[in-house]
Amino acid sequence: MHTRESLKADAVRLGIESGDTIFVHSSFKSIGTVDGGAAAVVGALEDTLGESGLLLMPSFNLIPKGGEARAQAWNRDTTSSSVGWLTEFFWTMPGAVRSDHHSHSVAARGKDAKAFV
Repeated sequence: MHTRESLKADAVRLGIESGDTIFVHSSFKSIGTVDGGAAAVVGALEDTLGESGLLLMPSFNLIPKGGEARAQAWNRDTTSSSVGWLTEFFWTMPGAVRSDHHSHSVAARGKDAKAFV
């Protein structure tokens, strides 16, 4: 079983450092069992990045409606991410900001997150 601490150690072994900006494409189920779930995964990444780092994840809306229908149904504050549980969890966290694009939005937390998106 993975923990927040073991995931942070893994991130450090991958070369992630305090102050970095990282864009995480993920498969939560591929990680395996995580004590603390999605919150532990995000927490481990943010612990590694520190206060001066920036964590980004896709929060895409790729539901098969076609371009125009997708754009009309889009709401930055309520439309779910269709690219995995971790991304859905992340963009709805307090302090997360999300870009306003009907299909390829990005969510961010950390230093200058609002300016970035």
